[in-house]
Amino acid sequence: MMFRKETEFQETEIGKIPKDWKIERLGHLIDYVKGTKPKKLYDQKINENDLPYLTAEYMRGLEAPKWCNPEEDPNVIKVNSDDVIMIWDGSYAGHVFTGFDGALASTMIKIIPKYNNLDKKFMYYYLTINFQRLRGTTIGTGVPHINKKIFKELYIPLPSLEEQKRIADILSMIDSGIETVDRAVAKLEGMKRALLNELLTGRIRVREENGRLTFYKEKEFKDTEIGKIPKDWKLVKLSNIAEDIYYGITAKAVEHKTGLKMLRTTDIKDYNVDWDSLPFCEITEKRGNIQRFLLKKGDIIIARAGTTGVCVLVEKDLGDVIFGSYLIKVRLNKNVYPRFIYYFCQSRFYWNQITSGQAGSTIKNINLPLLKSLNIPLPSSVKEQTAITEILSTVDKAIELYRKEKERLSRLRRGLMSVLLTGRVRVIGDVRMWG
Repeated sequence: MMFRKETEFQETEIGKIPKDWKIERLGHLIDYVKGTKPKKLYDQKINENDLPYLTAEYMRGLEAPKWCNPEEDPNVIKVNSDDVIMIWDGSYAGHVFTGFDGALASTMIKIIPKYNNLDKKFMYYYLTINFQRLRGTTIGTGVPHINKKIFKELYIPLPSLEEQKRIADILSMIDSGIETVDRAVAKLEGMKRALLNELLTGRIRVREENGRLTFYKEKEFKDTEIGKIPKDWKLVKLSNIAEDIYYGITAKAVEHKTGLKMLRTTDIKDYNVDWDSLPFCEITEKRGNIQRFLLKKGDIIIARAGTTGVCVLVEKDLGDVIFGSYLIKVRLNKNVYPRFIYYFCQSRFYWNQITSGQAGSTIKNINLPLLKSLNIPLPSSVKEQTAITEILSTVDKAIELYRKEKERLSRLRRGLMSVLLTGRVRVIGDVRMWG
């Protein structure tokens, strides 16, 4: 396989494309069929021939599938993993998928090439890169949906069928790499959840032997309000181990440089913060001691609304960053390792207490009394607290490496799509023989 930079172009309705390519309206090249709603949907698979019902939420990984039986309902529209599916109705209208086997939801269409001059995968990638244009065709004051006329009039470039397949094969290889990374992250996240459950209850203990951390199974427990914990551990309230817990300060984000940045609830994602992306701000409430709201190493910041309950650990002193009013700062005493509490705030023991105490009819929120009353199983020695967090931090570092690899592959995918699907770079040779 080789790449070649194209030098000879023609002007078309969609811009410059190679002289030997053609363009055609999508409606001339494809038919489509809309999905149906089955007569019955089941929460789990019952029979061997049951199919997952392909909703937007399921395909986006937001919910578990419902199941239906095509033998009970002959009107069910089946799709295979090589079919191209597009969401036709709803808030995700215009999103395109492939790689799914199942029954097509009533909000979806299956796109079917009429002739053998259009490769399904090439079509999938072209529709993907034109997502914003497809979104622009949505109509409807109630449920948004794709405008059929504009959808059919969408132009698509047509290299030869062989070149379409070569382009699709290259992009498929990148997608396979991304899927491999996603599977690795999912396994590591599952391992982390298991470790949180075992290590933070003391069922599995960690100690240092000959300079290495080793695991051993605990045998002696005592009963507490949140279940059994090791006999030498303590069950403490957060208020008993914190020097201070208090709300943030009211400020507004601004575009001009003020010398002061602000951490907001929306900046906390996956228990981390991109500190370089924080906005500048202006404080809008009168407070005597602004220093009190600057972030320092060891601070744990918890969202009290919005991303309710999610926390972040401040790893270094930040002399120019304050935390907003919808956040709560926890400053721990010296007998507690902050990273241990940071991981406790990711465990089911924390979340069980948070969710049972949330208040508010529209925006769920937590307050100081709830946080102060949290029950925390705490190893007596800071050394054991530190050892537990070292194990969990190792898993987090591995997850972060995989996420960076996914970002790299995603950037490569976007770059290749922009040059291959426009013909600015041509693919020569059989991709499937590559490597």
